[in-house]
Amino acid sequence: ENSRAYEALASRSTDHSTHSEKLRASIQDAQSARKAAEINLEAVSIAKDARIAELESELEEKRKSHKEAKGQYEKRVEEVRGDLESCLASERQDHSLQLDQAVEEHRRDIAHYQAELKEAKA
Repeated sequence: ENSRAYEALASRSTDHSTHSEKLRASIQDAQSARKAAEINLEAVSIAKDARIAELESELEEKRKSHKEAKGQYEKRVEEVRGDLESCLASERQDHSLQLDQAVEEHRRDIAHYQAELKEAKA
């Protein structure tokens, strides 16, 4: 009977030992999974930060490019405005010269007609 009790006790001890080993393995698996999750979370965080930095850099480049394009546009607008003002001034000067010539021609015609009129009256 002692032998049976000893065997039962040994069997329970073996079961307990097997259960303890399973618990230890389960704890190790859980710790490994936790460590892997922490590493994965860190990798995701690093990737997120890198993407944010990349997007911020792209945004800054676009702002800079837009600012340069706007500056070039404004410069071109001023050039065209200057060209138009110069052209308008030249047109005004040409028109004024044409008017002066026309007035002078009319004065000569009037003087000529007045001279003819004097001759005809005389």
